[in-house]
Amino acid sequence: GLGGVSVAIGSAASATTGTAGAFDLQAPAGSYRIAFSRSGYRSASADVLAVSGSVMDFGDVVLQAVRTTTEVAGRITDADTGAAIANADVSGGGSSARSAADGSYALSGITATRFDLRVAAAGYLTQSWRLE
Repeated sequence: GLGGVSVAIGSAASATTGTAGAFDLQAPAGSYRIAFSRSGYRSASADVLAVSGSVMDFGDVVLQAVRTTTEVAGRITDADTGAAIANADVSGGGSSARSAADGSYALSGITATRFDLRVAAAGYLTQSWRLE
């Protein structure tokens, strides 16, 4: 289970899940929207009808993690020979790197969800790709 999830039954009651992801709430009979939310995750909700004296088990509620950063990694090579290109400048999404002797590079900490990846190396045409 996922701890630290805020659970609200309309404005009638709210709680935070424990470390095992469990919660226990009570609300008067009526129609409600129950909402589950936690920072770093997409929220989930459901409409429920609470009958007096009833117990509802929501089972497993799945919250999808929200991507907060992206990493792009690869290898720069000559299109004709396949040989690695060292010292190519690779940039995109506010991050930059220089390719290693084997042509490998990695850009990390990119917070944009759409950006241009640009590769430039001495003696080669600069290449650019739109990543989304």
